[in-house]
Amino acid sequence: MDKVKKNKKPNILPSKLGRIPVEWKKYCFEDISEIDSESLDSNVAPDYLFRYISLSDVDKGTINSILPQFSFKGSPSRAKRIIKKGDILLATVRPNLQAFAIVKGDVKDHIASTGFAVVRPRKGFLAEYIYQYLFTNHFTKQVSELITGSNYPAINSSDVCKLTIFVPRNFPEQQKISRILSTWDKAIEKTEQLIEQKQQLKKGLMQQLLTGKVRFKEFVKSKKMKKTKLGLVPEDWTFSKLGDLVFIKDGTHVTPKYLISGIPFLRVTDLVNNQENTNKKYISLEEHRLLTRVNKPTKGDILYSKNGTIGVAKLIDWEWEFSIFVSLALLRIKDPKNVYDNFLELWLNSDLAKHEIYRGVKQGTVTNLHLEEIEQFRIVIPSKKEQIQIASTLHEVNMEIRNSNNKLSQLKLQKKGLMQRLLTGEVRVKI
Repeated sequence: MDKVKKNKKPNILPSKLGRIPVEWKKYCFEDISEIDSESLDSNVAPDYLFRYISLSDVDKGTINSILPQFSFKGSPSRAKRIIKKGDILLATVRPNLQAFAIVKGDVKDHIASTGFAVVRPRKGFLAEYIYQYLFTNHFTKQVSELITGSNYPAINSSDVCKLTIFVPRNFPEQQKISRILSTWDKAIEKTEQLIEQKQQLKKGLMQQLLTGKVRFKEFVKSKKMKKTKLGLVPEDWTFSKLGDLVFIKDGTHVTPKYLISGIPFLRVTDLVNNQENTNKKYISLEEHRLLTRVNKPTKGDILYSKNGTIGVAKLIDWEWEFSIFVSLALLRIKDPKNVYDNFLELWLNSDLAKHEIYRGVKQGTVTNLHLEEIEQFRIVIPSKKEQIQIASTLHEVNMEIRNSNNKLSQLKLQKKGLMQRLLTGEVRVKI
């Protein structure tokens, strides 16, 4: 890692960032770069072929490697921006989503959408430095001020020209800062790739374990398979309808009176967003008692989303009381001696359950599930001991993914903190 040093010298100037080194200068983007310097015009040959980069093809530093090809005659109306290696694509439509990237590699006959400002650095200004600056609090605040109150969150190229940036006059200092931050980006990218690999491993392993195609030796009494409506399964596994294994009910069909605090009232958004949902709802104890008089959620039950975002299962592994809305189904295992709750939660979140949701649907999407449809889900299950072993194995994989996600969060947090200090001159690099 390149060495950095805390700036303790008095050679600083006041700015909106607080104080910056005297060797640094505040610039407008039009001072350090050309903005949208080249565009296709009406004189282009109708049969000119090019690859088109739309807003959806860019996500925080990455440009989709598979891009559609168009002729100029049949291209989208936004296909206008000519790009070169080293340009920076800065999304001006919903810029808060940070669809920014540096153009790398061979981009001959590549055209970008007018939803981007194409920033081409002038001599003495490094593309990587400018790109990293796009993610700073200073830049984000400027953009937010421009789109606040607007029905359509967008800025234009003229706005980009006037945005400001603080840059070291010393080019090697720009290079050193960029190199340090790029090191963190590579670590983040490597961790993201590792998480993706583990998720794919989990998906494949889950499919194999939940269908009996892969088994633990201690549970295999016979290699014989039997034919079921779900295909061939181990001879000692049981084919069932979900309704034979669990009682299924849903939450209240009437919207209760919400309070600032009280008993939690869970909906699909609480299941899908989990801790990220900031719009939690609460009801009174009296109304909670009324709503749960017949159907009270209990530890060991499973919540299952059936309206809106469907097919998300969550095992109730907590003690605190709550009520549920009609968008959630409550599944209670009929015979806990034969069905393991963690196993059933895994199955409900698997592609096998997703297949049951869409079974019989010819086209389109499913946004609502009826309790009777959930009861008809087809499932095969092994002995409870094998269920426990399967759940334990997949839990270990889940823990590995969770640990990798925690590492990723830490890397992003560390990079953000370092970026704010390096790109303001609070911490200086040794040249």
